[in-house]
Amino acid sequence: MQLADTIKAITKVGGNTHAIARITRMPIVDVTKSIEVLKQKYNLAIFAGIMGENLKLQKILLICKNSKLKLSTSKKLFFPIENLFRADLEENKFMLVVYSNQNTLNSIKDAVKKLRDENIVECEIFEITVTKRYYRDISCFDFNKNTWICDKLIQLNKKGKEIRPDEEDINLVVKLQVNPSIPYYLSPHYIHVKHVIQGFMYTLGNNDIILDIITDKEIVHPNTLWTAKISNGYLMEIHTNYKNLDEILQKIKDNSKEIFIVPKAPSYAEGYTIPYEIFKSKKWEFPKIILK
Repeated sequence: MQLADTIKAITKVGGNTHAIARITRMPIVDVTKSIEVLKQKYNLAIFAGIMGENLKLQKILLICKNSKLKLSTSKKLFFPIENLFRADLEENKFMLVVYSNQNTLNSIKDAVKKLRDENIVECEIFEITVTKRYYRDISCFDFNKNTWICDKLIQLNKKGKEIRPDEEDINLVVKLQVNPSIPYYLSPHYIHVKHVIQGFMYTLGNNDIILDIITDKEIVHPNTLWTAKISNGYLMEIHTNYKNLDEILQKIKDNSKEIFIVPKAPSYAEGYTIPYEIFKSKKWEFPKIILK
């Protein structure tokens, strides 16, 4: 019960022990022990649920195939506006989720055309319109058997007002993305960005594989962390392991248009914080993409 209560608190306030102790009324020493057990025995991972849409940040998806680029170059192709990078080396393809506005979208289109015309890599662009974030209901986890016994998911998304943050606001959000255990709620800037911080997601278990799947209809598997509506269907991300990989692939294969099977390692799967550069000037400008 103590471990489950700790997880419930984590989904609300993140991994900060003092915040967890405050809402669970558990002694801080018990909270610390619970988190240690969750991490060491159950492989707890925590992710901040940041709603970039409330910062007026649009996202687009690039699916890139037949690449002649080095992996390190692919990863930084549209830096600093990248959100996610996933590389499936077996099929020589990668995907990027990047932040954009209309001006940047035009420069990305120009860059994609240049890459294709020079026979470097072939990329398709898809607009992301809606993103949903999920975590599993901890009441479905049997801590004695270290296994899930039911499949209930909880959707994290909350609607909030759009804000125009200053540099320190973004600095707080970035710090929280890097470390979901910081005492962000003590910052005077938290009140400015509370509509951006939805809550926190978590996973349990040895999830060493990431699946990113393009489907023609919305499918939500119990291990889904998020889904995104794109122009021709849906993108979903599942965190799993080799043991359960075949079972998941069998369940989703009939509705899948594209599947990325990615080892959960920095070389193949990278997540980036909100691009601080966008908010440096009062004009709130996205950088233009220029390929040299």
